[in-house]
Amino acid sequence: MAVTVVELPEDSASTSFDEAGVEKHDASRKFVIYDAALSDSSVTLNIAQAVYHKSLPQMGDEHPDFVGTLRVVKRAISRMADRHDSYSIAYTYEPMLDEPQAGIEISSSTAAEFVDKWRTDAIYPLDVSDPSDTLDVGGTKIDSGGEPTSALQKQQTYDTSFETPSVDVPTLFEAMGKRNDAVWQGFEKGTLVYLGVSVSQSGAGLVKRSDKFLYDFDYHLRQTVAPGALDGDLNPTLDSSGNATTIVWRQPFPETTSFDSLGIPV
Repeated sequence: MAVTVVELPEDSASTSFDEAGVEKHDASRKFVIYDAALSDSSVTLNIAQAVYHKSLPQMGDEHPDFVGTLRVVKRAISRMADRHDSYSIAYTYEPMLDEPQAGIEISSSTAAEFVDKWRTDAIYPLDVSDPSDTLDVGGTKIDSGGEPTSALQKQQTYDTSFETPSVDVPTLFEAMGKRNDAVWQGFEKGTLVYLGVSVSQSGAGLVKRSDKFLYDFDYHLRQTVAPGALDGDLNPTLDSSGNATTIVWRQPFPETTSFDSLGIPV
């Protein structure tokens, strides 16, 4: 795919006075994006690829000629009639708000789930993102004949909410299911997993954004029988006391990311 982006010489800007007599600016820009490597009958450049192409403005981006003054508040995209692989995108810029109208709101609650455990007081692996699949977790054996005990796992929800002119949805979508790669908002590295964002209309050019996280003091690690500690019937091999011989850690959320990049006020 050879994507080409061209800005058309149809951009405009205007100035007016609001009811208080203060100057108010707005502007517009227009682009064409197409796949130069394809014939007119080919369709591979879809609308999402066009909208989020790195060479195009995104919602909330500032106008290059009015930095600190205007930002994108609306975009309209349409497929061009003469080329199936081409799109026309128009952007509307309006004044930026000096500050969000409301500060960040934080809510939190304790939660619990029952998980399978073979050991208590188990030792955390050196690398909680990539634990060994052969090294036993140690601790006190609480299984019965290789069968785990259903144990209470304490967790904590952590939610943030604030108003903002725009939301970087692709970045937030990419961060879902990842843990914090450094201490963030007081939570130890690797203990907080990002669950996603919800957005609702607010007012005055703002939207209300709510982000959800889940804290787990065990770094979200879970215990399981080691792959090499199963007999021919795929049951755990047992020691002389009737307990599973080798229990290892598993990490269901191995990836981490910088939560500072989520754009949440601190």
